[in-house]
Amino acid sequence: VKLPKQDGHNSADIYETEALTHRVKYCRIKRQWCGEGWRYFLQLILEGEPPIKVRPTGELVHPIGSGRVGLDIGTQTLAYSSDNAVGLVELAPAIKSVSAELRRVNRAMDRSRRATNPQMFNADGTIIHIDKLPPSCLDRHGKRKWVSSQRYRALAMKRRALYQKQTALRRQMHNELANQLLAQGNDFYIEQMRFCALAKKAKEAKKSKTGKNLSRRRFGKSIANKAPATFVNVLEDKVIRAGGNFQNIKTWEAKASQYNHLDHSYNKKKLSQRWNQMPDGRRIQRDLYSAFLIQHTTPTLDGFDTHLCDTNYEHFVTLHDKEIQRLKGTKMPSSAGL
Repeated sequence: VKLPKQDGHNSADIYETEALTHRVKYCRIKRQWCGEGWRYFLQLILEGEPPIKVRPTGELVHPIGSGRVGLDIGTQTLAYSSDNAVGLVELAPAIKSVSAELRRVNRAMDRSRRATNPQMFNADGTIIHIDKLPPSCLDRHGKRKWVSSQRYRALAMKRRALYQKQTALRRQMHNELANQLLAQGNDFYIEQMRFCALAKKAKEAKKSKTGKNLSRRRFGKSIANKAPATFVNVLEDKVIRAGGNFQNIKTWEAKASQYNHLDHSYNKKKLSQRWNQMPDGRRIQRDLYSAFLIQHTTPTLDGFDTHLCDTNYEHFVTLHDKEIQRLKGTKMPSSAGL
C-alpha cells in the first residue's frame, strides 16, 4: 500500500506521520454496511498508544486543563461543574433527525409485514401466538415463516444504513464533547451508573387510578439512542491518556441527588423533581447541583467535603444562573426540567 506524501502543514499530517513511525503489527479487513451493500476497508494496526494530536506550532489540539471536575450523567444529559464553568448539555443531540427517520422506516416495515402476512395477526391487529399457528405458517425449525416483499427488503437495507449512520454520528459527537470537557480540568469524578439496569422494564406491573395498566417501560429507548455508557468510556480513555485522573464515586454511600450541604440533610426526591429548593431560598437545578457536590467529593469517594462546598458555593451559584439563562434559549430534553 502506497500512502500519499504529507506536507506537514496541518495537525492531521503531523498525527499521521507520528503514527506511522510505530511498528505495523498486522492488517485486517473490516466489513461495513453502507446503504446499497457491503463495503470493505483495510485497517492498519500499529503498535503502542495513539499519538497525541498537536498543531504545527507545537501546541496540543485538545490540551487538558487543571482542577477538579464533577460529572452527573443521566440517560440523555450530562451536567458538569468545574472551577471555571458549569454546564448542562444533551448527549449526541444531532442524532434526533436520524432517530425520527428510523421511526418512519420501522412503521413502514411494520405495515408492509402486516400486509404480506395477514395469517400471522388477529382481526384486532395483535399477533397470533406461535402455538396457535397452523403448520403451514412455520418452517422446519418450528419458527414463523415470514413473507418479505421487495419493498420490505429495501426498507430493511435502508434501516441498516441508518443504524450505521446513527452509530458513527453518535461516536463523533461523544468524542467532540469529551474533548471540550478535557479543557475543564484534570481530576474527574463521576457517579457509577448501571445503565443496563435502567434500560430494563420494571418488574412490578402497576395500574392507574382508572384501572388501566401502566407501561413498564423505563429508559431503554433513551439509552439506546444516546449511549451514555459509551460516552463515559470515551471520556475516561481521553482523560487517562492525557495524564489526568478519572474516578467513580460510591453512588449509594454518597447520595449526591439527596444530599444538601447547607443543612447536611438527605432528602429523597421524585424523579420528576428537577429543582432543589435550598435553605437559603435559592432554586438550583438538580443535575447541576449534583455535579457541584461530586466535584467536591472526599478522598474516600463516599461523601462530600462540606468545607470546600461552603467555600465555592457562591461562585457555583453565579455560574449556575449564567448557565440557566443560556439554556432558556435552547431546546433540551424534558428530563432537564426547563
